[in-house]
Amino acid sequence: MIKKLRKDKRGTTLIELLLYIAISSFVLVNISGIITQLVYNQVKLEAITREDETARTLMHLIVQNITEAKTINTPNYNGPSTTSLALTDKSGNTITYTYSSGAIYRKINSLPQTILTPPDIYVFNVAYTVESEAGVAPSINIQLDLQQSATNSLNRTHYETTGSQRTL
Repeated sequence: MIKKLRKDKRGTTLIELLLYIAISSFVLVNISGIITQLVYNQVKLEAITREDETARTLMHLIVQNITEAKTINTPNYNGPSTTSLALTDKSGNTITYTYSSGAIYRKINSLPQTILTPPDIYVFNVAYTVESEAGVAPSINIQLDLQQSATNSLNRTHYETTGSQRTL
């Protein structure tokens, strides 16, 4: 038995070891690249989802206030688009939506204004436009662009909806 062990002196050569290290490195680099891309895509998807949720919530709130408004003060019929929307609800409260410094604010009567957009989401190109004729319940077109602060400026997303005041 000892003679047999001495005859079989075959072990791992340096070339085999280097080949093993090269192949293992190649596989590990590719796997880490795939994992990095998966993590990047997950973060980007979460940012887009958060942006969409913000836009949907913001638009829903504004449209709900327009629908339940007693009067729409600004923008005016046949007037240009504005970056603010003012309306009076059925209780007589004046609700004003304004755009300033990349955010949308809402103010009710003389209460302090509240910010409606998260600090990491920037708002651009806000426009409120009356789409109906005078004498008809106003229909307000709302347009805005949102962008995550962590993404570059080319990744702005445009959102648009219309809210119509209910007639009594």
